[in-house]
Amino acid sequence: MDLKIGNQGSPGRMRNVNRIAFVSLVLLLAAATVVGADPKPAAEPNGKPALRELKPGHPLVTIASGEIGGLFYPTAGAICRALLQNSAQAGIRHLHCGVEPSSGSTDNLTILADREVELAIAHSDAVRKAWEGNAPFPRAIKSLRSVVTLYTESFTLAVPARSGIKTLDDLKGKPLHLGLSDPVLEHTAREILNACGFKPEETTFRTLGHEAIAPAFKNQQIQAHLFVVGHPDERVWNLASTESLTLVPLTGKCLEPLLAKTRHYVKAVIPGGLYPGLENDTPTLGLRATLMASSDTPEELVYALTKAVVEKLYRFRNTQPDEDSPEPRSLFEGLVAPLHLGAFRYFQEMRVLEFKKTGVDILSAIPQLIDRDGHTQDLELTPKAANALKALRPLIGGNREGEAGIPLTLATSPAAAKSGSAHWLMVEPGRQPG
Repeated sequence: MDLKIGNQGSPGRMRNVNRIAFVSLVLLLAAATVVGADPKPAAEPNGKPALRELKPGHPLVTIASGEIGGLFYPTAGAICRALLQNSAQAGIRHLHCGVEPSSGSTDNLTILADREVELAIAHSDAVRKAWEGNAPFPRAIKSLRSVVTLYTESFTLAVPARSGIKTLDDLKGKPLHLGLSDPVLEHTAREILNACGFKPEETTFRTLGHEAIAPAFKNQQIQAHLFVVGHPDERVWNLASTESLTLVPLTGKCLEPLLAKTRHYVKAVIPGGLYPGLENDTPTLGLRATLMASSDTPEELVYALTKAVVEKLYRFRNTQPDEDSPEPRSLFEGLVAPLHLGAFRYFQEMRVLEFKKTGVDILSAIPQLIDRDGHTQDLELTPKAANALKALRPLIGGNREGEAGIPLTLATSPAAAKSGSAHWLMVEPGRQPG
C-alpha cells in the first residue's frame, strides 16, 4: 500500500502539484497524485474491467477531488486512507491510491467518463446534468454509477452586514457573484431564484476568483456572494475574518416544490459558531457531495471502498431524536445515477438494501441498479436497515440534518479554522491541530 506525489494523466487535465502549498496537508492525509500509470486500463481475460497498475502487480486507484482550499480534496484523502486500510482484507494487494486536484465536479465527471480516474467526488446537481446530458456536458454519461453520498455542501449566501440584505427577496436587482466561472453553479442558482419568483432580468451573475473575494467585499465592490461548500470552509473563514458578514437563509414555501421534484437538493443548516461574528444557525439548501464510480470500475474495488467509507468514516443521523438508531436514508440522499454493483453487494450483505418487492414507492431517494445483464432493477431499504447499521456502528451522529456523512466538524476552535478546513476534517475530538 502506498501513496505518492507527482503528476499523472493527460497534460491538459492534470495540475502542477508544485503549486500545492499544503505540504503538511499531504503528509497529514497521506494522499496526493500518483505518477506514471497507464491512463486507460485494459480488461482482464474474463472480460471484467481491470485496474490500472503503477507497476506490475501494484494496482492504482485515483480519486478526482477538487481545489486544495475546499473539502473535496481532503475528503478524497481520507477515503484513500480508509481504502488502503481495508484493501488487504478485500484481497486487493499492493494497492496504491492517489488524489487528483481538479477544478471540481464537472471536470471530475468528465475524466471519470474518460477512464482517466477510477473514482470521483461530485455535487449531486452536476451528476444529474451529466447523467441527463445537459450543459455543460455535451452528451449523457450513462456509464456513471453512484457509490455513496458523503456529506452536504451548503448554499452559503454571504453579504456584508452593512448591506441591509436579510432575505432572498432583497437580492432582486443586485448582482450575485459566484466565484470562478461554473456553468453548473450558475444554472443551479438560476433554478433556485426562478423557483422563488425571480425574473431573469432581476439578477445578473458575475464571476470572481476566490482570492479576490475578501478584498472586493472590503472595498464594497460585492453585494452578495454565493458559495457552495461544506462547512467549515477556509474561504468563508477568511472572509468573515476581514468583513462583518450576514448569511442569508435560503428557505420558504417557494422552495418546497423544488425539493419535492428534484432528488439532488436537500435541506441543510450552516451551524452557528463556526465563523467570527456568525453565532446563529442558518437554514439553507444543500447539495450532497457524492462518491462516484464508473460502470468500468471493478466490483471488488467498489465493494472494498463502500465498506471502508461506511465502517471507518461515516456518521449517521438518528431515526428518532431520543434513540441511537441510525437513519439509513443518509447513505443515499442526493444520489442520481444507478448504484454501482459493488456498492449494492455491500449494502445487500449488510441487509440495508434489497430488490424492491412491493408496488409502494417506499423511498424514491434510493437509486436504481443496472444489473450485469443490463436490466434496471428497483431497490428499497430492508425493514431492518436501521438495526443492521446500528449493529455495525454504535456511535451515531446527532439528529441535525447536516451531520449525516463523513464528519467535517470534529474540531471547532478558531485555531482549527485558521489552520484550514483539512485540519478541521481530520483532527480528533478534543485535540487542537498542530
